[in-house]
Amino acid sequence: MLTAVRVPLPVPGTRMRFEEIARRRGDYALVGLAAHLVLTGATVETARLAFCSVGPTPMRTPAAEAALAGRPLDAAAIAEAKAALAEDLAPDEDEGFSAAARMHLARVLLGRVLSALRGQEYGEMAA
Repeated sequence: MLTAVRVPLPVPGTRMRFEEIARRRGDYALVGLAAHLVLTGATVETARLAFCSVGPTPMRTPAAEAALAGRPLDAAAIAEAKAALAEDLAPDEDEGFSAAARMHLARVLLGRVLSALRGQEYGEMAA
């Protein structure tokens, strides 16, 4: 029996967002991304990125996370993180969607999510 769940409060500068791309609202995601960043001012202290629907399980992306860490969350860092996805993800081909298309959507989604997080005021968390 579950008796308690403890969820730590976010530290100042925490920014979180989840988004997915699906064919139609309510469909399974073609690609999904949960992002958790901690910023000090404009600098990314830590980045955790977890993609779904690009492998057999949700997948973290250590190369993309490293491309962001210690840098300002600017266009150059976002572009480098998107490029680093090639080291982290290798989606399988399936009948309905190619691996190349899924990788393209992962890059688009990463850019969209990071740009949205960059646009938030310091310390504000996304809904």
